[in-house]
Formats: sequence, C-alpha cells, structure tokens
Amino acid sequence: MKTFTKRDLNQKTAEVLNALELGEDLIIITERGEEKYEIRRREPSLDPLERLRRSGMLIPPSDNPPPMPPIDYDRPRNPERVDRLIDEMKGDH
Repeated sequence: MKTFTKRDLNQKTAEVLNALELGEDLIIITERGEEKYEIRRREPSLDPLERLRRSGMLIPPSDNPPPMPPIDYDRPRNPERVDRLIDEMKGDH
C-alpha cells in the first residue's frame, strides 16, 4: 500500500497510476495529513454479472424451481376487484 497526497495525485497522476501498474493493490490519498480516498486496481477480466455474483448482489436462479400452481380458468372473475387493483397500481386510491 502506497500513500500519496491529493496534490501528488493532481500533479503526478501518471506516477500514482504507475504504482498500480507495478503491482500495488491499494493507494491511499491523503488530504491535510488525513487519509481521505482509496484507489484500487480494477479486475477488468471479470464479467459484470460475475462481479455481482461474487459480491452477493446477484443470486443465480435455482436449477430446480418449484412448479407453477395450476391456473383455475373456471373461477369467476370479479371486475370490481380487478378495477380496484388497477387503481392501486396507478396510485388512484
């Protein structure tokens, strides 16, 4: 881990980024003596979906999902209920 000042980042950007190229995983940028920012190497080889999977933000679908319940086509429809649901979806309630 290397540390650079905010001024160094501004005036010697190529040098700061070169440190990442030479193998640094993390660079800390300080401002007035306090650690304020981090610059990390990005893994460009990772597919965006794979990155989401690894972070836990994407859960792949199940290989064996439960079957859909059967649809009862003979059940009578209630037009008032349908209208109420549509109004709720529109926000007219």
